Amino acid sequence: MTTLRDIVRKVPFARKAVQDAKWRKLRDDLRAEGIQVGASPRVEEFIRTRFGISDPEFIDPRQRPNGFIKSLESHAWWDPARFDWVPKLEAATPDILREAMALRGSAQFRPQHDGITEKGDWNVFYLYNYGDRIEENCQRCPITAKVVESIPRALEAGRIYFSVMTEGTIVKAHCGPVNTRIRCHLGLKVPENCAIRVAGEARRWEEGKCMVFDDSYEHDVWNHGPGSRLVLILDVWHPDLKQDEIDSMRHLATRLDDVSRLTQAIRTGEGALTNHDWWA
Repeated sequence: MTTLRDIVRKVPFARKAVQDAKWRKLRDDLRAEGIQVGASPRVEEFIRTRFGISDPEFIDPRQRPNGFIKSLESHAWWDPARFDWVPKLEAATPDILREAMALRGSAQFRPQHDGITEKGDWNVFYLYNYGDRIEENCQRCPITAKVVESIPRALEAGRIYFSVMTEGTIVKAHCGPVNTRIRCHLGLKVPENCAIRVAGEARRWEEGKCMVFDDSYEHDVWNHGPGSRLVLILDVWHPDLKQDEIDSMRHLATRLDDVSRLTQAIRTGEGALTNHDWWA
């Protein structure tokens, strides 16, 4: 007679067998596409968690991304001095700000696509989407494009875009999708009463200065004004990752529907704002 104890004992093994079968299928599919996944345990861990095959082994309850590598150095806030490209980016602030302000009224702005705006307007202007260069937008911001293209490990790690939050905007607490990237915000126009809170610690942007954080930690944002908040956002690969690991993981974005779908929408103008008077 099968007892409840027997069932409980067998379920984890059955679940692991299903997970392993899913992993072998995905691994073979990825290899057929030229993506090498067997050489690094960290790449396997990332793929298993990113595609929902295995549960992430979170260390901090405030950090809950879908794609997770447990062994990566982890801080909610990073010291910008650890990144040697920060001074060059900050030095370009006047030119970047001028190009960004010239975009007011542009038809290429669109609502931030994750649907996490609780109140107000959070609109964005993309330059890069996981390595996909948005040619028209980069041509309108040539200095900004040149500067970000000079930053090592940036173009394919995530997204690069101008982010505008109008006065009164509140963004819900959320976690980014992966811990394999580090996010940088360059403050361009910063009202007095706006801030971002990462893992419970709130900080204000400074105009002409970078703040660097791990967006896989829970974070929320508010702008109580006066006026709109403008920053340049870019992602870089986590400094612990080796180049062969990056080469494997950067190809995975092509398998994620939201990435390819968003790139296509940006290039065709689908979903762009039709009201061009929102930026005050």
